[in-house]
Amino acid sequence: ISISIHRTGNELQLEYRDNGKGLPDAFDPAASPTLGMHIIQNIAEKQLGGTINFMNKKGFSCIINIKTDLYGKRV
Repeated sequence: ISISIHRTGNELQLEYRDNGKGLPDAFDPAASPTLGMHIIQNIAEKQLGGTINFMNKKGFSCIINIKTDLYGKRV
């Protein structure tokens, strides 16, 4: 398992990779019945306003991009 986080301008990029069996062909994350996929998508897209890309190269990987300027100073 490899997890990395990089900052570019006002965006964070979190990348997860593993060398497991990967995703099945024609996999649709939005139609996945698993709790894990729903949690990943809800946190990345709905709560953090980011984007997520799933890839299937030599195992499973996904890249989550999150903007860092979503919130202003509160105090």
